[in-house]
Amino acid sequence: MAEMIKEILEENGIFCMLQGIYLKNKFLQGAIDDIKIFVPASKAEQAKELIDAFIDKFNEPTHQIKCPNCGQMIESYRIQCPKCHEFIGD
Repeated sequence: MAEMIKEILEENGIFCMLQGIYLKNKFLQGAIDDIKIFVPASKAEQAKELIDAFIDKFNEPTHQIKCPNCGQMIESYRIQCPKCHEFIGD
């Protein structure tokens, strides 16, 4: 997630640096622990607004639809039902 935030900030003209611990082993599969994002003080308020908007969007519940084949409720962004493997869409 930190890399996604960095990309958003840089796309909006805010230079930033990431600092933290990136754990990688067979159990954690690339878990991130305690990442800090540094931005210039003059851009801190704008960066905070962008990060807050990203977090709000990231935490929005996904819209679910019912698979027409098996009735399983699935996230609307999926193109295939994970239960019956029916393709969803037009």
